[in-house]
Amino acid sequence: FCTAPLEEDVVIAGYCKVRLFASSTTDDMKAFVHLIALDENDQQVPFGVDTHFDKGGVICGGALKFSHRMEDPEKTTEYRPYHTHQEADCQKLVPGEVVEATIEMPPTTARLKKGWKLLLSVAPVGAEMYEPHGDYVAGSENTIYTGPEHDSYLQIAVI
Repeated sequence: FCTAPLEEDVVIAGYCKVRLFASSTTDDMKAFVHLIALDENDQQVPFGVDTHFDKGGVICGGALKFSHRMEDPEKTTEYRPYHTHQEADCQKLVPGEVVEATIEMPPTTARLKKGWKLLLSVAPVGAEMYEPHGDYVAGSENTIYTGPEHDSYLQIAVI
């Protein structure tokens, strides 16, 4: 998912999160999200340092196994979801059923120039530190839903 070129300089500072409506042909799925800056020539602008999780110096990234989407209502805020990650809160998927999940991205800062774009990458597999130990099922299909009935979004902290 990519924005149009920015009409002015933008400064991001704080928490980011992604809300996704998704379904899978399996009983669980993972989503790895990365926020990337593209310059006027659609080339990635490196931020931070390369790590196992953030190859290429992305602005920020996050991940969630959808069976762990349960949030603690007392700890979750408008800016940051707090997932319980308790076995009792495990919510397996029903293949084909659309569910909603919020993926936390750690606080970040970035100064984006007029004319640049923001690209949100969503993938079912992530960085080397998580693979091949993951439970990705070859041949499975994951679908992300958008539009009026499925309000998937990226929230960034613009100052």
